[in-house]
Amino acid sequence: MKLVRLAISIMSSSTEGSRSQRFWLIALGLALLVLSASALAVYLERRDSSGGAGDPLNKDQRWELAMTYSPVLRFSVHERTFPSEAEYFIERSHLTDRVRTIMVEDPINEDLSLAGQGTYLDNYMGSGDDLGVITAYENDISIVQPTVYVRVTEGDGKVVLQYWMFYVFNLGTFNSHEGDWEMVQVVLDREDLSPQRAVLSQHHGSGQADWVKGVETENATHPVVIVSRGSHANYFPGSDNILAGDRIDGSGERWGPQDYVLVPIGEEWNGAVPGWLLFQGHWGEPGGIWGGMLGTEGPRGPMYREDGEMWDALSWGS
Repeated sequence: MKLVRLAISIMSSSTEGSRSQRFWLIALGLALLVLSASALAVYLERRDSSGGAGDPLNKDQRWELAMTYSPVLRFSVHERTFPSEAEYFIERSHLTDRVRTIMVEDPINEDLSLAGQGTYLDNYMGSGDDLGVITAYENDISIVQPTVYVRVTEGDGKVVLQYWMFYVFNLGTFNSHEGDWEMVQVVLDREDLSPQRAVLSQHHGSGQADWVKGVETENATHPVVIVSRGSHANYFPGSDNILAGDRIDGSGERWGPQDYVLVPIGEEWNGAVPGWLLFQGHWGEPGGIWGGMLGTEGPRGPMYREDGEMWDALSWGS
């Protein structure tokens, strides 16, 4: 560009050169302009094809990141339920209202997407007062697909990977209810896609750690997470801030990324979401008037956990 400006300056200030000299100066200036434009076009093309930091991640890039940072889950030796596909629970549930009136006997995705906040997916294999749901799950374990759902979103200079796990039953020390949604979140820097921190769901709150100082990993990328027995709250190895009587021995089954199916959710993938993700109600039977406070009522789904705060990936846990 400096050469272009120099040529233009020469052309505008020359008063004594011959017409031939002026012709060649003009030709040189035009040639430099063409070369500069061509170079700019090549640069833009290369930047777009490589997915520069200012460009939204494409589907392949999102999937590569999702696979790279998928968590390693370590369970208690006494754990009885593990992350499963949401459909398994739905297929064994009625859709009810708070007073347990059955609204839909065998709900499908469309029914769930239209259901409001005061509705419940009541698993009819048991209740919060017995272990019927757990026993049925254990009997069906050969047909239950081990599943972790993944969402990838970006903004505010970050890329956030959310790994959601659904359990058919929560059998915690101080609470017991059908259905349980938990989550592991990995935050990357958008500029160079380097991991910055991890955030783990713990009951109604979260625990977080700096990636370099506080996150144990496998193969330098997969965060290792200890899952509390029964309650499924997530902890970093070596955590000493244990909540609600959780037990985190981590001496039982160990699930690496090869042990579960990673399923993408969220409109960031293809603009569509499963109907159950839009379900505003509770995953589990009603817990009575004080159910939420006493821990006998199942949680709402990923989009509505903690009144939507957990789904707000760019700010949750920060």
